[in-house]
Amino acid sequence: MKKIGEYTCRGQMPTENEFNRIILFDGRFDTAYRLVEFKIMPRDVKTAANDVTAKLCTDNTGSSDGGIWDWSDNREIAWCSTEVRVSFGPSFTNSTVDPDNLIVEDCYITYGHVSTDSPVNYFLRFEKYDISDSQGALAMVRARSQA
Repeated sequence: MKKIGEYTCRGQMPTENEFNRIILFDGRFDTAYRLVEFKIMPRDVKTAANDVTAKLCTDNTGSSDGGIWDWSDNREIAWCSTEVRVSFGPSFTNSTVDPDNLIVEDCYITYGHVSTDSPVNYFLRFEKYDISDSQGALAMVRARSQA
């Protein structure tokens, strides 16, 4: 497996508890992405207690509730929560990314609010790799597997 580049993706999710597709698939099965950084932040950081949770998945067939995490589900590869405690004050973010993740096709992000109803910003950083056919096949099987 040889690193051949990086890709940064950022945007805003308008609707809670719905999967948002992150397009990565380049039509080739000998390249893959590894997620290395995952951050979220509510659009409204002026409101105290504007807390949010999110997860990144390799397919969109599991729970779309960003506040329901299942670390035993291989389709879920990253989880993040952000707490905005006081208006314009510091926020606290906790992010966990499975270091063994490898994405050949697309991935999906979803979020859930704990307190308010506003869109959520996301920031994703991927590394792109040149992989063998067997590595690609194994990554695709794992991406759809629940165990």
